[in-house]
Amino acid sequence: MLAREFVNWRQHYDRMVRSYERLKGPYQSSVVFDDDVAHFLMDCWHLKDWIAADKTTRATEELLRAQLRQRPALRALQIVGDLANATKHCVRDCKKSAYVTSKSATVDLGTKTLTARPCVVTLTDGSNHDLMDVIRDAFQAWHVIIAELGLRLSGE
Repeated sequence: MLAREFVNWRQHYDRMVRSYERLKGPYQSSVVFDDDVAHFLMDCWHLKDWIAADKTTRATEELLRAQLRQRPALRALQIVGDLANATKHCVRDCKKSAYVTSKSATVDLGTKTLTARPCVVTLTDGSNHDLMDVIRDAFQAWHVIIAELGLRLSGE
């Protein structure tokens, strides 16, 4: 690891992008897929910590958490946070809103490649969501937040 002055939010953002890209597969193991999901969830959720810790962003953790609470369109990030914390701590907090209720995998026996890996996330309100939809929405939500904070991604 590098000294603090060489580390910034963008490095963790790039790590999250790599995690997201890996989820596009192909996979030959549902275990490896589950590992990649866990890594993405944690990378995605903890980007807020990196942005808040980077003094060049002028963002605080309180500001980022307030955005998540006040904006229903960013709900996927809260769901990812619940799942990331459950994954990290091996415990589901019953006060949180999201948990995985169903997982399955379909394998093409000819290629031994996973062709489908549906995973259902259930919220405390009883609604069900496809995990990959939640992941996609959370990934896109970060781009909204990054733009609103005035942070730049390369090529913009």
